[in-house]
Amino acid sequence: MKAALSNLMRNIGKEWAPHGVTANTVAPGLIDTDRNAELLDDPAAYRALLERIPARRAGTAEEVAALVLLLASDAGAYVTGADLHVDGGLGLP
Repeated sequence: MKAALSNLMRNIGKEWAPHGVTANTVAPGLIDTDRNAELLDDPAAYRALLERIPARRAGTAEEVAALVLLLASDAGAYVTGADLHVDGGLGLP
């Protein structure tokens, strides 16, 4: 996550929380979409990338959408200023 975007969301989250507004970032990793079809169709490149992802698979658009839906619902009303990674652990140290 870019530091500027992360800081912006934290500041917006803090400033707007008293008004019931939340602000979060969702950072998807490798997601099985048409945009990534060329990479996913190259067995060697795909295998090399999967070795870096602890979950050992690409994510789905539905998994990203589920997180966004949670954040937009009452269940996510207390989440603000967060950087949420949907990447199967790719971004972990």
